[in-house]
Amino acid sequence: MDEIPDLVRVSRRFGDSVVVVGLSTDLRRGGREAVRTFVRRNQIPYPNYMATIEMVSAVGDFQFIPHTLVIDRQGEIVRTFEGKQDEETFVRALTPLL
Repeated sequence: MDEIPDLVRVSRRFGDSVVVVGLSTDLRRGGREAVRTFVRRNQIPYPNYMATIEMVSAVGDFQFIPHTLVIDRQGEIVRTFEGKQDEETFVRALTPLL
């Protein structure tokens, strides 16, 4: 959750050139309704979904949350970040892909 403000800024900074999608793995603390409330309360402008076991399995094991994937236009994972990152880290990763 700590990097959400940075992802919001990235989403707004790049507009339609970059798609930010949030996936929640937190099924224990209120599930979908808690995610909807959090998104609404924090005015998160990008779509957010509940991650399924299949989604998590598809990206492989990860040890840290947040876990951020940068996926190029061909659908390939080109960068992975574990733990909190800041806006400028995301900008440096995304800019060459545009």
